[in-house]
Amino acid sequence: MKNLKLAAVCLSCLTMTGCSALNFSVEGLINAPKLTSEQSEIHQALIESVGSNITLKYPKNGEYRSAYVIANIDDEPTDEAMVFYEYTSNGSEEDGLRVNILDKDEKGKWYSVKELAGAGTDIDQVIISPMGNNNQTDVFVGYQNLTNDEKTMEIYSYTDGDFKRVALDTYSVLEPLDINNDGYIELITIQRSTNNDTGAVTAKASMLNMKNNEITRGESVDMCDNVTSYVSSKTGMLDSGRRAIFIDGLTADGKLQTEIIYYRYSGLQNPMQLRSEKLLPLCTRPAGYYSEDMDGDG
Repeated sequence: MKNLKLAAVCLSCLTMTGCSALNFSVEGLINAPKLTSEQSEIHQALIESVGSNITLKYPKNGEYRSAYVIANIDDEPTDEAMVFYEYTSNGSEEDGLRVNILDKDEKGKWYSVKELAGAGTDIDQVIISPMGNNNQTDVFVGYQNLTNDEKTMEIYSYTDGDFKRVALDTYSVLEPLDINNDGYIELITIQRSTNNDTGAVTAKASMLNMKNNEITRGESVDMCDNVTSYVSSKTGMLDSGRRAIFIDGLTADGKLQTEIIYYRYSGLQNPMQLRSEKLLPLCTRPAGYYSEDMDGDG
């Protein structure tokens, strides 16, 4: 576990470049580079469909950080585009985050296929990957609300020219990782639940499976019960070479602690929960010192 060092993570401000004919939020200005020629074509097709009175929305985490996500998400050889935005109208029923799928016609011109409402006010992350050994590419979009720590994951499918929402789930932590070394990406989530009778809050880490457009939870393991919120997660390696997820959580007394999830003995393991009295003191420190790979060794 020593490969993942703990360090304070500092945020720096970046020089911003804006784009014409669009409104940008602060997060958009921080992340928005000059549009590529392909993005400009997508942008033009989008405003021809929905108008220019929009603000682009940017994923805060994950591999995709642009409001324009370009990838092949169907069974055709060409790429499609997903664009995230919200309308800048006042009090309209159109308020709220939107996702729009765009594709190319037979002449290679981009056009808007369909617009759907998103399940939050911000985008946590976008994951595009087949689940397991099936040939279908699934699109997972995690949304978050400013008023709620729990995030919502929506799964989209683009088949036969139709873009639709096929499943929904909630999570506190979401990480894509081939955790069991089977050659396929698994989605590992942490989900919190409250006992209605006692009010006690518990959490489990689980491997998600998709079958017939339905989410099922496979292997799972308990998380420590003294965490009030999860503030950071990183994927990395253990000294043994196993892939793992390092999850930083805040405790009730304001301390930061790390739990480590990995796969062994045909299931997920969380040694901090199993041996909490011995291991948690080694992974607890003041808030602000997050898990990070400082020496670049994985």
